[in-house]
Amino acid sequence: MGLPGEQEEDILATITLLDRLKGAKILYVPLLFTSEEECILKRQKHKDLKNLDDLHWDILARCGRYDIDTWKQEINKIVMAGSLLSYPYYRWKHGKKIFKVIMKFSGLEETFVNRKVGIECQPQYCVPGSNIELEEK
Repeated sequence: MGLPGEQEEDILATITLLDRLKGAKILYVPLLFTSEEECILKRQKHKDLKNLDDLHWDILARCGRYDIDTWKQEINKIVMAGSLLSYPYYRWKHGKKIFKVIMKFSGLEETFVNRKVGIECQPQYCVPGSNIELEEK
């Protein structure tokens, strides 16, 4: 993420690819661009958390959420609680934009959005407990 010359279309294509790969047995590890001393791009600016835009934050949150859903679903409640407890620190460090990231990473976004809109999601894509009607059937 954050390669020199990266355009919004590139970031959106990455998000689309992540969504298409959702559920695959992959460990997602998003990396920020860093220029190394002995490479062609050594004079390019590093990408760091301070200058990520909303789409980059979305990629980080999706990767974290997909990793939890794929490899460790039993820690969902711990992740939700930890995300909520750590929110004040991340808000102080990164500003208001972090709210959406925390909601997506913790799984709370999917839970609340589905309940608010009344969406019945497919069981393989739902957070456990988010669609009570489906679980009862």
